[in-house]
Amino acid sequence: RSITKEMTTNTVNVTVKPLPNGEPISFTGGVGSFEMAASPSTRTVSIGDPISMAFEITGVGNLRTMSAPVFAVPPKGLWKPYEANKTLEDENDSDGFKEGRARFSIVIIPEAKVNAIPPFELSFFDPEQEKYITRKSEPIPISMIERVGSAAPTVIQFPNGGNGGNDSIGY
Repeated sequence: RSITKEMTTNTVNVTVKPLPNGEPISFTGGVGSFEMAASPSTRTVSIGDPISMAFEITGVGNLRTMSAPVFAVPPKGLWKPYEANKTLEDENDSDGFKEGRARFSIVIIPEAKVNAIPPFELSFFDPEQEKYITRKSEPIPISMIERVGSAAPTVIQFPNGGNGGNDSIGY
């Protein structure tokens, strides 16, 4: 059985301020205070091999609307990034008071010979400091190896007449 009653509580006034201008290019909508950790799936690759970058973002704020970290400098011609995958379980979300955790995974592919994965950055607005903050990963050293099949062709010698008059064939 239910009874309808009208109740009155104290009024709470909330002032919502717009975000200030001058946000960094890497700003993805995060508001709060966050830390970022980054790690690659491998540190030994060939040109064209995928690397899965894992990012863990921890802190207090709006993790649900936050987007993934991005390259600090656009990697034109050096790296090909793919769309990020985000994992945020309800029990790990921040309610604005308790710390939460979101994970991102981004596949990147080296398109040229490089010696490090360049820095990624995550920018957000910190309402307590009333300014934009950018967290930046360090460059991650990697080793480039020759892809199997990219070395010079193997030459096989045949005895006279074994290949229609050609003395060798390259594979």
